Amino acid sequence: LRILLGDPWDDYDFIRYLGQDMVARRKASYFKLVNIRQCQSSDALEQSRLLSSIQHPNIATVCGLYCDGDKIFLVTEHFHISILQLELQKYELEEWEIATIIVEVLKGIAYISSLKLSCKNFSGANVGLTLAGEIKLGEL
Repeated sequence: LRILLGDPWDDYDFIRYLGQDMVARRKASYFKLVNIRQCQSSDALEQSRLLSSIQHPNIATVCGLYCDGDKIFLVTEHFHISILQLELQKYELEEWEIATIIVEVLKGIAYISSLKLSCKNFSGANVGLTLAGEIKLGEL
């Protein structure tokens, strides 16, 4: 885990807001998108350190952590859409699609729980989808 002292905007360019996250691109690589979230939790450093060591297909990769004064910013791999942004009322999902989403989310939660990490702050906002069809958990 890279923990950097300073403002993340020295290394990233803001693109847009995506729910609670800010989508940004790394200044050194035009096509490298990330999600940046300002953490409110006092245990964000420890939680981020633990999450950054996890290598699991259903857990988002932690790219770094920025400490700027009393603000903490978590930088993770980019999700193209949050599960909360899906218009589930407009488009009817088939049963196998719902089952696939639930199974992938449960795999991630089960793995995190097996490491004795807390999932108490888990919500739909933490479930992201990529254009490749991956379903991953972000910051818990």
